[in-house]
Amino acid sequence: MRLGLLVIFALLFACVQTKQNDSSATNCLPDSLFAAINLRESISLNDISRENSGRRFYYKSKQLKEMDSLQIVKLLFPFLGDYYKPSYWIAGLVSKQEKIGDLQPIIVRVEGFEYMTLWYLLLDDNCNLKDEFNIEECGYDASWGENPIGMYCKKVRRSKFDKGVIDTYEIKEIDFKDNLITIDSLTYHTIINSDNKFVTKRKDSIRITRPWTE
Repeated sequence: MRLGLLVIFALLFACVQTKQNDSSATNCLPDSLFAAINLRESISLNDISRENSGRRFYYKSKQLKEMDSLQIVKLLFPFLGDYYKPSYWIAGLVSKQEKIGDLQPIIVRVEGFEYMTLWYLLLDDNCNLKDEFNIEECGYDASWGENPIGMYCKKVRRSKFDKGVIDTYEIKEIDFKDNLITIDSLTYHTIINSDNKFVTKRKDSIRITRPWTE
């Protein structure tokens, strides 16, 4: 009788431990860290406000939780490390998206020296980076000299998210001379392939040249 109870207790303990391990794996970045959950509508850098010139950023009045140095090195350094030093980065957690099978997408805002961007990151259950998708990025215009007065985006992107599908509309400046501006209007369709990588195909493109107006 006592042996039977010990066996039952051991099995129950093993089940509890398994559930705890599963929970910790799938919740390495819990919902409470994010300003939004499962964004579907378009989001841009302009949707995120900054408190004066400090490190606090807000999405729809909710403050973004700042990523710590370990998260930055693990999730951002693999694809940004060749260009930007992590010590310059301010990275905030914007949205935790709906899971796609065993994959966990998240949206983060990253700001560095003369650089800010939104990224859609694809993580496994242990928060290891599988792939990344650039939602939008801007930088300082070097023509403004050593003390730039604002950010300049040579292209404007708007994306909609539906599980493993991202549809993107982009307007990109191609040329500017003789008071004429040439822009490309493009649409892209992005899916996740069997290797858990983003695959993007251009669906449509239109080139427009028109007079420049401020």
